[in-house]
Amino acid sequence: MLEGNADLVPEHGVGLDGGVRVDLPETRWLKGSLDASYARNYADDLIVWVQNSQYTVRPVNVGRAYGRTVEGALDLELLSVLRSQSNVTWTMSRNLVDDPQYANNELPG
Repeated sequence: MLEGNADLVPEHGVGLDGGVRVDLPETRWLKGSLDASYARNYADDLIVWVQNSQYTVRPVNVGRAYGRTVEGALDLELLSVLRSQSNVTWTMSRNLVDDPQYANNELPG
């Protein structure tokens, strides 16, 4: 169940992301491509959804935070008959508040 929060303040921040795609050398039997991307975001008053023990989910501001994401994808086609697409994503987020109880903890949700 989702619950509202009238005390939320708008989040704001800065983000950086980039990526690259490499087409693999094509042969008579095989063609494909490899993709990789990276993103990093810093936010103040970040809004996250937090679940309590009654399974109610509520948005809250957590203060300063950052997140990083690394993604990769491989697309292969064999003999124009068989195609494989594989993707992997790694995400990490950290709370940057000064309170030692929460500092450098991973963000919920």
